[in-house]
Amino acid sequence: MFGPNGLHTGPAVVGSIGAVSRQQYTAMGDTINVASRLEGLNKEYNTSILVSGAVHEAVADGFDFRAIGLVQVKGRAAKIDLWELAGERRG
Repeated sequence: MFGPNGLHTGPAVVGSIGAVSRQQYTAMGDTINVASRLEGLNKEYNTSILVSGAVHEAVADGFDFRAIGLVQVKGRAAKIDLWELAGERRG
C-alpha cells in the first residue's frame, strides 16, 4: 500500500545538490512544486492519485480518469486542470 500521489510533467532540475560531504539527490522546479500541491489535494478530494491536465493529455489512451475540474494551487497564477486516475484502460 502506498500513500497519496500527485503527478505532473514538465522540466525540472534533478541531481546531487550541496557540499560534497552533505550531498543529497533532489528535484526542484515548478513541475515538482505542482506535483507536490496535487499530492496534498488528495485529502481534500478523498482520492489517491491526482494528475494534472498535462499528464492526462500524455497518457489518456492507456488510463481511465475522472475529471475534477480547474483548481487553484498555491504558487501558481493559473489554475490547474485536475484529474483523478481511475485505473488502467482494459482492451
